[in-house]
Amino acid sequence: MLEPSVPNAIPNCIPDPPPLVIIDGEEEFELIVLDSKIDRKYKRCPLRYYVRWLGYEGTPLEYDWMAATELDNAQEAISEFHLANPKKPGPLESL
Repeated sequence: MLEPSVPNAIPNCIPDPPPLVIIDGEEEFELIVLDSKIDRKYKRCPLRYYVRWLGYEGTPLEYDWMAATELDNAQEAISEFHLANPKKPGPLESL
């Protein structure tokens, strides 16, 4: 069972990442999809998702733009994002 992250009391000290979640026998991190965009400077995969990595709150690693192809095991989070934001750039099949 997952446990909430405890904020770090030491200033300027990045805490260790939270334990990984095992999905289909592979270790994965949990995330929330916050936004999507098409960025044509990336030829292989222009679809990008802005994600928030759970367990990294308050660190420089908390938010990141990721290629859709790097989020194969985050399909549930991506589906939830697109259900709530149907007009945002979507799955690769629609490009």
